[in-house]
Amino acid sequence: MSRPRETILIWSPVERSAAGGVQRVVRRLVDHLGTGDAKVVTAWAEGARVEGESGVVLPLWVRPSAKRPLHLPSLAAAARLLARVRPDVVNVHFPTAGAWYFVLLKPLFRFRLVLSFHGSDLLRPLSHDEAFLPRLVAGADTITVVSDHLRGRLGELAHGAREVVSVPNGIDLGFWSPDAQISERDGPLLAVGRLEPVKGFDVLLDAVARVRAANPDARLDILGDGSQRGALEARAEALGIADAVAFAGDTDHATIRERLRRTRGFVLSSRSEGMPLSLLEAMACGAPSIATRVGGVEQVLAGHGLVVEPEDPADLAEGMETLLADPAAARARAARALAHAATFDERAANARYETVLLREASDTP
Repeated sequence: MSRPRETILIWSPVERSAAGGVQRVVRRLVDHLGTGDAKVVTAWAEGARVEGESGVVLPLWVRPSAKRPLHLPSLAAAARLLARVRPDVVNVHFPTAGAWYFVLLKPLFRFRLVLSFHGSDLLRPLSHDEAFLPRLVAGADTITVVSDHLRGRLGELAHGAREVVSVPNGIDLGFWSPDAQISERDGPLLAVGRLEPVKGFDVLLDAVARVRAANPDARLDILGDGSQRGALEARAEALGIADAVAFAGDTDHATIRERLRRTRGFVLSSRSEGMPLSLLEAMACGAPSIATRVGGVEQVLAGHGLVVEPEDPADLAEGMETLLADPAAARARAARALAHAATFDERAANARYETVLLREASDTP
């Protein structure tokens, strides 16, 4: 008699229709698992349905200020989904307070719980999410992290014998690559990401204003959209750099790749990151890069790019000026970064997640 198929439930509290790194990691993992024998069910906490994508919407709320934080409708919704799916493993990507319901229901439905931390979920959680982190960590069977920095932070929370597995983010190296026919990098400086406070675009604009004082021809293109766009456009106007900064909005990957292949330099100004996909993609396209010293950035760059302090416009501006002043040195660093980026293959990341999940499925009571 053949062994029953493993059933894996993947839940994430992020908005599934947003263009974020967690969403991309989850979708690629689901696609990869779909090529095997396991049955995979995805559930998102919020967001409009994405064309061509299956999955359910499962918002899970807690009452953080209440004496009893349990939100009974959320508990019931989680229980109904678990009763229908009967997973061997539940894998939560970007754990927040809502994941507590899986900890509570695990003894009843007898599944294994894998928590996958990606960055701000561990480094800059909202206050009510942070209060639940010790309970989530204590209730997990295995935990995955995308960088060594996250592993260190997790060590401050984990007091049991929970296994922690490093699964560095990976990218599609066949897609994100240089174009040998482009010999000169003459495009504007480039930043890519969601226009949200955690990405530090306000700091970047302040830095650009400083750079423009010494380099009047310096320009910056920002690819991405988000809740802060209006405020950032107003800030650029107030700083007198509106003519030097272009907000392009959400952009398809092919266009991003083309811009990365031509830019004089890629800039990541984040206040928090786990292991930024945008930086990996820039490196894989041969773009000279500068990034803030947060999360797994130094692990990604490995000395092959400029690293500056977060929340410091002066330091970021100095780094950008260094990059612009010596293109030959920037190209040399970028060439080394390109070789290093080749070690971050999404196929290896997906296979690592699969190994963890199938191993946990085999250990289901």
